[in-house]
Amino acid sequence: IGGFTRTEHRKGGVAIYSNSNLKNKVTVTSISSPTAETICETILLKIEIKQKYLHLMGIYRPPSSNIDTAMDIISTELDKIATPNNPVIMMGDINVNSLVESEETRNLNGMLQS
Repeated sequence: IGGFTRTEHRKGGVAIYSNSNLKNKVTVTSISSPTAETICETILLKIEIKQKYLHLMGIYRPPSSNIDTAMDIISTELDKIATPNNPVIMMGDINVNSLVESEETRNLNGMLQS
């Protein structure tokens, strides 16, 4: 895809593709700032489906980045949702092993439940 080549580093990235033939209205609500690229990258979409909204968030957190700072970025992005009573689907790679009980796992689960 042209126009999306990084100049500072080569790893990471998050994208959500949408089929242009779909009749639903898709709006990019937010993209995390370039300064957050090495901590946690996000993109947030709002999809209108039959006069209802679905929010879709793509996330990538490098394994070496600070998990607490990444959670703050994700929470900030979620706070930007103007219609909080509509469903939110979060997907991507947060690089937290949810099969192992740890502080990272508890923090992630706590954020997702709030």
